[in-house]
Amino acid sequence: MGIDAKTKEVIKTMRTGVMGPFWPTPPNLTTPIEKCTYLVKTTHELGCSCIHLSMIEHTPEFLEPFAQVLKELDMKIDGPARGAFELVNNKEARDTLATSCRSVKTLGSNIVRGGYGTLRLEKSRFNKNIAIADHLKILENNLKEAAKIMEAEDCYLAIENHCDFKGDELASVLEAVGSKRVGCALDTANGWTVFCDPEDEIKALAKYAITTHVKDMKILQQNIPSRIPFYPIGCVLGEGFVRLKDAIVRLAEESPFANGLNLIIELGWMEYGSSPNGEQRDALQVDVFKRSLKNLDAMLEELTA
Repeated sequence: MGIDAKTKEVIKTMRTGVMGPFWPTPPNLTTPIEKCTYLVKTTHELGCSCIHLSMIEHTPEFLEPFAQVLKELDMKIDGPARGAFELVNNKEARDTLATSCRSVKTLGSNIVRGGYGTLRLEKSRFNKNIAIADHLKILENNLKEAAKIMEAEDCYLAIENHCDFKGDELASVLEAVGSKRVGCALDTANGWTVFCDPEDEIKALAKYAITTHVKDMKILQQNIPSRIPFYPIGCVLGEGFVRLKDAIVRLAEESPFANGLNLIIELGWMEYGSSPNGEQRDALQVDVFKRSLKNLDAMLEELTA
């Protein structure tokens, strides 16, 4: 793979990290500040410099001590974009999204993220009761309102391709919104959930990418006559069918936020064998994260050699 020197220098600035909700926390930690501090410190020890967190509390008791932890470790976060898809004629949702922005900025970052899809047919292109064009228009109208809030709060909203629409469909919405403040949280493997090649998703959305979920998946054979014979499952980064190195290069070349881009590992629909108990499953998840981090670091090293 021929990579020019400029692209290599951009890749060197990228941060690696994990999706916090998938990283197990000890049962004796019960409060959000305890859990978030544990997640940040534990993943930082493994070499991470960013994390996606959803359990942020908008109180000084949470924000002030947690901001100090993040600053000391030079960790950046992707925060939740609560209310982002209910903004039209809804002051409460607009206030909620603005509060999310302010909290994330207090924590030293400026990215909030969310996904329109909720893993339900109703919030996807497969909803037979809403034409796809109408569904996309609902998303567009909300994101135009979100752009105003992002501008006022000096933040960026990243919308994930979240098992809802194809990459080119989401790209058409982002193009219509037309704001540098609203872009994509590019998931490298979610394309398969809408029967789309992830490579096509990456091509369509890289130029809008504000942040990421770096995910890999295998395609396996199933021999059930009533089902499609191939199905995707999550796997350790680098062991599946997503061309992750190509994706990183494309992001470096096309994303307006490529410098310092967060490469956040997500585990997607993993198979963990024969019904492990909670403790065993947690151990398996941590192992997959660690192996994925190691493989991602190796990819970055190879790309910048």
